[in-house]
Amino acid sequence: MSQIVSALAILASLIFLTVQIRGNTRELRSQSYFNGLTHGQRPFELLIENPTLVRTVNLGYNSPEKLDSDERERFRLHTFMLFNAWEYFFYQHRDGSIPAQLFLGTDAHMRMLVTTKPGLVSFWEEYRHAYEEPFRSYVEGAFAKKTAR
Repeated sequence: MSQIVSALAILASLIFLTVQIRGNTRELRSQSYFNGLTHGQRPFELLIENPTLVRTVNLGYNSPEKLDSDERERFRLHTFMLFNAWEYFFYQHRDGSIPAQLFLGTDAHMRMLVTTKPGLVSFWEEYRHAYEEPFRSYVEGAFAKKTAR
């Protein structure tokens, strides 16, 4: 009889642990989602808050050679934040920590930028060293599709 009680206690403990782990997994996934949104939206918040930055970024996207040195640095740093967000979503998606839709939306937007904004080519040439594999090759593949068009 005591063995049955012990076995039931162990089974109850295992069920409790399973429920706890599932709850923690949901919480971690939710936190990853929130972190991604926070990280991904920050470059856009900066544009909303600063009309001068909007002009700088738009000029940098289309004609980076027209930026003065201070504007060029602001464009590069803003773009660095944008690429860092893309990288975050890339790795979180690979780990299964965020919903696929969140990555796919971000990825589609970034691929659109890479294929339509010539200023991103010079940014990538200068900053690719800041990214490791496999993200670096992933982004280079997006740039390669631009040149293949």
